[in-house]
Amino acid sequence: MIMRKLLLLSVLLILFISASIYLYLGQSSSKEVSRVQETQLELPTIRFAYSWANGFTELLEEYEENVKDSVRIKAEANVGLQHKQKILIDIASNNLPDIFTFWSYETNLGDFVEKGSIIDVQEYFDTSQSVDRSDFYQSALEATKVKGVNYAIPYERFCGFYVVNTEIFTTLDIKIPETWQDIQHITLLLLEKGITPLSIGSFKGDPGHLFFSALTYQSKNGYRDTADMKESNTFIYPGTLAAAKAVRQLIDYGAIPSNAISAGSWDHQINDYNEKEAAMIYTFNWNLALFEPEVADRSRIIPVPRINSEVTDTSSFTVGGIAMNICINKKSWSDPIKRESITRLVDWLLSDEVFIARLEQQGTFPAKKEVEVPEYKNSMYRKVEEYLQSVKVYGIHEFFFDSLNAFNQYKEANDFLWNGVFTAGEFLEYVQKGIEIYDE
Repeated sequence: MIMRKLLLLSVLLILFISASIYLYLGQSSSKEVSRVQETQLELPTIRFAYSWANGFTELLEEYEENVKDSVRIKAEANVGLQHKQKILIDIASNNLPDIFTFWSYETNLGDFVEKGSIIDVQEYFDTSQSVDRSDFYQSALEATKVKGVNYAIPYERFCGFYVVNTEIFTTLDIKIPETWQDIQHITLLLLEKGITPLSIGSFKGDPGHLFFSALTYQSKNGYRDTADMKESNTFIYPGTLAAAKAVRQLIDYGAIPSNAISAGSWDHQINDYNEKEAAMIYTFNWNLALFEPEVADRSRIIPVPRINSEVTDTSSFTVGGIAMNICINKKSWSDPIKRESITRLVDWLLSDEVFIARLEQQGTFPAKKEVEVPEYKNSMYRKVEEYLQSVKVYGIHEFFFDSLNAFNQYKEANDFLWNGVFTAGEFLEYVQKGIEIYDE
């Protein structure tokens, strides 16, 4: 009897101890989970909005994994002009990301500065331990100035280049064009072979408005008159008139696609060229990674054909400047905890590692000096780099409009011009009207 009681007491004691241990462990586990959750809630969240594709998202995810114990990165990715629209909506709704990429020059940055939304980036340079203002080309820094102050960190240099598939010209035994008249002479033969002579169009202004600048600067004083636009408030001058007439001539020749909206897609343009359905294109280095290597080997960069006999030597210049920059939200920067995380993320974005990755992923040349890039696998990279050594780079019309709205009207006008809706005169008047309306 006594033995049974002892056995029962032992069992009860074991159950009591087990229950106590279970409760203790459960409470400890719950406390640990709670501590982890509390820590996660305390981590700063940095919103980073960008328009980079072609592998950058995966690169950013690797960075996120490396810093997950100290910060959470919320990526907001959109492509091209969708990104611009997103940022403009964000600033209008007082919801600007902590860090974001945006286009250069006062035309694009002016509204942010006027609203006091972004920092003077000297504040970042003063804070960073790894990046200095002197790391960047002076010409690149000039592109981020508004009223003498740098409000963005320059990231990507760009340039335009006119490229021909030499195999097509050799096979058909036709001359690579040096003038607009040469383009006219070869157009019919190329069209008979199912080949578009010059694949270019304009969709939301791209790439039509960029090529329009290259055509304008063929005229004497074309670049000077463009650079004077902010002071003169006029878009109508001999260079723009000659350029608009030259576009209309291409349409009359049948040298460019009849659907210039479709041809305004960068992917469409390069794809036609890769498939040998286009003999020539005017494109930009952010498309370098899209060139098929074997097509790149058969390609040659030439001066833009002269639109008439009186124009400047087109072998001496191209158009370009700084494309994307890094902007930092002023409100976010004023938060000491966020500032530390912002600095680390921007330091990483401005590292050689990321600059090289962006170059290989898309073809954008660093605005940072002395970035040691590996040997190019695609010969178009090398050809464009060599081409840049032989020409002067002039800024495009975009950089000289007094407001983003006036510039947007210019891009819209290009869509009408390249699609044959506007005459040269109507095009000029439409752009001029935009300058006058938005200057009031």
